[in-house]
Amino acid sequence: MNSSSVMTWFRFEGENSGDLWHSSTTVGGTNYERYFRVLEDGRLRVKFYGTELTNSQNLPNDPNDETTFRHVAMVLNEQTGLSIFIDGIRVAHQEIIDNSKIDFPNPAATTAIFGVRGVYDDFRIYSGIVTPKHVKS
Repeated sequence: MNSSSVMTWFRFEGENSGDLWHSSTTVGGTNYERYFRVLEDGRLRVKFYGTELTNSQNLPNDPNDETTFRHVAMVLNEQTGLSIFIDGIRVAHQEIIDNSKIDFPNPAATTAIFGVRGVYDDFRIYSGIVTPKHVKS
C-alpha cells in the first residue's frame, strides 16, 4: 500500500486509546510499525518507523454531543513531511528522512483500521501526494 495519508471524520467516544490505522511488517528480525492513533486523553499520535509525533490538542469527548465530528488526518509525503491535522489545521509536524512512502522500506504484512472506540464517517486512505491545501478542502 503506497499511501501517503489517512483521513476520516471521527467522533471520539470514551477514554479508550486505539488505532485509526495501523500497519506493521518484520524484515530481518526487525519489526517496523506505522500507525495513526487516538490516545486515552483524545490526543492524536502518528508513528513512522522511529519517528513519533503527538499533537497537544485533545479531541472533544462530550457524551451529550452526538453530532459533532472532527476531520482528522495523518499526512506523510516528501513535500511536507509527517503531519497531523484536525479540521484542516496542521496541529503537529515533523520533517523526516525517507518519507516518500508509508511503505518504506517494504510493504506492510498486516494492516488494520477502526481500532479505537468512536463513530467514523468517510474513512479514506490516499496514495500519492496530499498537501495541507488538500486536507483543508
